[in-house]
Amino acid sequence: MGFLNLGKRAETYLSVVTIAGPGRLRINGLRARDQAAKKAAVGHERTVCWAEFSTNGGMLDKGLGRASVQAGKSGEADRLLRDLPTNPICRAVLDRLREGQDSVGKWLQLGETAGA
Repeated sequence: MGFLNLGKRAETYLSVVTIAGPGRLRINGLRARDQAAKKAAVGHERTVCWAEFSTNGGMLDKGLGRASVQAGKSGEADRLLRDLPTNPICRAVLDRLREGQDSVGKWLQLGETAGA
């Protein structure tokens, strides 16, 4: 079964934005080697949005989480999700994962954008 990695899922990187208090968001990045990690991140009660990236940085999948309605003003979660691939903090998290760390977390203030 392990011949040429048949039946195994390629490693990907998950970037998950969670609510960490009033007006405080956190980007958590982790290596995902199976669907269980993605399923847990997507279903977590404090997940605002999430994105799955390939090891070369391309986005594979994305979505809003259960806490997207708590992320501030209307449309904030959608904007965060749209800007996540170009957000410098998210890019830094992905770079650390590429360097070999299994998980990385950084703070993100509401209203921060890729161009800020």
